[in-house]
Formats: sequence, C-alpha cells, structure tokens
Amino acid sequence: SACCANAQCPNSSGVSEKMINAQFWIDRLEKPDKVIMSPEEIAVFTEEIKHTPRTYCTDITAYPPMTTAEKLRAAIDPAKNIRKKGYVGDKLPDGNYIAALEAQCNAAAVRGISIVRFAIVSKPTFLRAMPTDDPSYDDPNDFEFDMYIETLLRVWEPLAILHVSLDGAWYYVVSPSASGWAKASDVALTDRATLKKYLAKDFVIVTGSRIAVSRDPNRPRNEFMMGTRFPLADDQAAIDGVTSDYSYAAL
Repeated sequence: SACCANAQCPNSSGVSEKMINAQFWIDRLEKPDKVIMSPEEIAVFTEEIKHTPRTYCTDITAYPPMTTAEKLRAAIDPAKNIRKKGYVGDKLPDGNYIAALEAQCNAAAVRGISIVRFAIVSKPTFLRAMPTDDPSYDDPNDFEFDMYIETLLRVWEPLAILHVSLDGAWYYVVSPSASGWAKASDVALTDRATLKKYLAKDFVIVTGSRIAVSRDPNRPRNEFMMGTRFPLADDQAAIDGVTSDYSYAAL
C-alpha cells in the first residue's frame, strides 16, 4: 500500500523489504550448505514414508487391484463428507440440495468387490471432498476458503480410481497424498503397467513458483505449479516448428 511505501509509516506486520529476498533467510542459518540427505537417503526416506501409518502417502503403482464395498462406502460416505452448515455462496443448502448432492456420491451403486482403475492427471484440477464444483464456505461468500477443496492435483500425478459419481462427471480417486473427487474430464485413463512405464522415465520438474508454457504463441499458455513432474520424451524433436535441441521434450 501507499502507507507501507512510506518509511515513516510503521509496518504492523513486522515484515521488512529485505525479508522478501531468499538471502536474508539463508544468512540466518549456521550451515546453509550442509547436506541434509544424500540422493540415496532421500530415496529410502521417500519409500519408507509410503508405508508409514497415518502419513496418507500412497504408492499408486502398488495400489491393490480391488477394493471391498465396505471400504468404498466408508470412503465416499456422504454423511461424513457433506457440510450441511457450509454456505454455498451466501446461502445455506436446503434439504433438496443436500439430498441431490448425497445422491451424486452414488453409494447405492457400490456392491461387492470393485475393480480399481488407474489414471494420470491431464489438467491441473482440484481434488474435492464432494463431487461438485459448488463451494462450501464457513462464512457467506468467503471466497478464499472453499472447505470442499482437499488439494490441487498436478499434471501427471498418478491416480487410483475407485468409484464414479451418479452423473459420471466425477471420479472418486486416491492420489499419492490424498483422496477425494476429481473431474473425469481432467484425468486420462490408463493401466498399471503403462503408468509404471511413464513414471519410471527420466523427468523434469517445476522448481519455481509456476511456469507458463505454450507451443503456439497464438494460443493461451498452460500454467504449471511448483512440483509438477513431466516425463521426458524418448527423443528430442521439433514440436510445432519449435526445436527442442536446446531444451527438453516432455510428455
């Protein structure tokens, strides 16, 4: 604000301009260049955490091929996940709205053993607690806090698909770090063997806050968040007339 730009105006937050730079925080460490874990130790730690109870970290490529009706019903249970006192915009949901949203979970279709399918995220998308784009706010029109959002799913994240919504527009999925409902239009179906093949490829990863990529300057750019992991193509190539001789070709 204009007030904060004035040196005579106290900053109520206590944040100074030098704190915006990474070096300020690096200089506060006794040994900033000390190696915390070797690549080998990181690999062991990553594998161990997948098998540690209550971390909710899941190795999707090792996910069981089937799930029981009892486990699936417990996971999608509308009574557990629906927020009857959460505002949809500036209004509380009425009985008809709640009944329709509960029906969307399609619990009546869960019978016997369910076959698990696999997929990858093809478009950045939210993982949601219920199969709807409608928000659920603690306060009316509290746009910053949609309590139905569990996390953001990044492109190429692997998924185990356990169930489908009544209208077919949503999948109940397990991701490497959380479970919930994802839009069917934002994922691409595959099989376990193909999933393993692509996840085993060399890769590039987004390390900045976000990057914007476009193969065609006349089209909107796709934006990818930090942590997005792209498998590399087998061969460097020219894509839409743009050479990849001095860059990477990712899938």
